[in-house]
Amino acid sequence: MAHMGADSYFQCLGICQRFENAFLDTAWLQHYAEEMLPQVTVKEWIEHACKYLGSEKILYGGEGTLPADIMNTDISAAEKENILWNNAAKLYKL
Repeated sequence: MAHMGADSYFQCLGICQRFENAFLDTAWLQHYAEEMLPQVTVKEWIEHACKYLGSEKILYGGEGTLPADIMNTDISAAEKENILWNNAAKLYKL
């Protein structure tokens, strides 16, 4: 689900919880975070998704989101590695 589902985040979160092959990506989060009601920060959004979905279901999408945005969250080093490269490597069998 591109952009973590943007304004459909909670619906996409539920879909990803239910289906093994559904994932969220982090592309363009800053833009959508500012448009959310209530507004959230990218940091809060990623931390929430990790808490309720797990980092194994989140793929790094670089369009508008920097690796530093992931690194500046209060999630574990292993969760950051999952988002930044482990999940994509596993999904794409790299």
